[in-house]
Amino acid sequence: MSVIIIGSGPAGYAAAQALLERGRRVTVVDVGKRLEPEQDALRRALAAKEPGEWDPGDLERFRQSHRAITDGIARFGSRFALRSGDRLVHPPQPGAVLQSSHALGGLSNVWGSAVLPWSPDDLADWPVPAGDLHPHYRAVAGFMPVAGSAASYDSVLDADDLPLTEPVPATRQGRVLVQRLVALAGRHAGGEFWPGPARQAVGGGCRSCGLCLYGCPYGQIFSTREPIETLWQEGRVAYERAEVVDIRESDNGVALHLADGRPPITGEQVFVAAGVLETARLLFASQKDLAARGATLKDSRHFFTPFVQRWSAGNTGAGPHHTLALAFVEFRDKSVSPRLVHNQLYGWNDFYEDEMKQKYARGMPFLSPAFRAVARRLIVAQTFLHSDHCARIF
Repeated sequence: MSVIIIGSGPAGYAAAQALLERGRRVTVVDVGKRLEPEQDALRRALAAKEPGEWDPGDLERFRQSHRAITDGIARFGSRFALRSGDRLVHPPQPGAVLQSSHALGGLSNVWGSAVLPWSPDDLADWPVPAGDLHPHYRAVAGFMPVAGSAASYDSVLDADDLPLTEPVPATRQGRVLVQRLVALAGRHAGGEFWPGPARQAVGGGCRSCGLCLYGCPYGQIFSTREPIETLWQEGRVAYERAEVVDIRESDNGVALHLADGRPPITGEQVFVAAGVLETARLLFASQKDLAARGATLKDSRHFFTPFVQRWSAGNTGAGPHHTLALAFVEFRDKSVSPRLVHNQLYGWNDFYEDEMKQKYARGMPFLSPAFRAVARRLIVAQTFLHSDHCARIF
């Protein structure tokens, strides 16, 4: 049986792996936008050497090309992974900024690599019990590294038996933060929380070079960009670079109509793994009755809370370090929410000082030392809310 997969992000790659294991013939159809050659050359120049051997000029160009982009999420000094604002919402809603990806690897090019199983609380209203997902979590861990160690939140997430790889080397700030959180674990101020070191989809070759938010030159932050390309180069899947605009089903199978007018791509079945926005767009284009009814997109809001640590961690940006999440905290307080609230805590990165100086110290360079001192002690918590508590995008 031949199966077409639309999209090359994590869902598409996982589907391809599962189908290949079952002996199916797989064709991946994807727009396949790549990193611009000049930016990729700069990335390769850094990847060819160890951090201590980097040319200072190459490193500065790598950083500056990223900092020059101020209107969205970038990696490797490029916005290749994100499309401009989508016009899928009718009528347009102020403050609703929706972006999809046409890049090879999809949004896995820009994610923060934080990994945890879904909370059983979050899945309480779903038709699939949380326990039924465990074999699939283990299957994903077979091709995507989950770097981490045992933590108190394993019990509340029912994650004790999930396979883990070697943790990402802890930063000085991260070690102290986790120690202090663990010492306070349990009931507190009417609620209960379960802290522990963060888990990331990061390979065992992390150099702790500190460029995580710029884009890992060594490709250690998991992305499906290279694995999909490897499947294609090895001849295990067929690959078509094309933008699908319509899907037609018949008794003979499926036909994918393309934006450039080429003959349709045909197969027996299709799996749409194009992300929430592009999948909705394709279904609306292919099923007029569905388009007429429309659909509701649930939003899961998140917000940031800054904290200043009271203990000294020295020069947090000196020496080997990473800028991914340092700790996870699961929080439950029925007076706040019947759902579990997930928090990710981030430590120092070199954007903090620059952003504070740009916002609060323009024309006042004498304040720079103060902002540098604050940046070294800054910890930012990113808190995620269940969609039950959030607005909806129509």
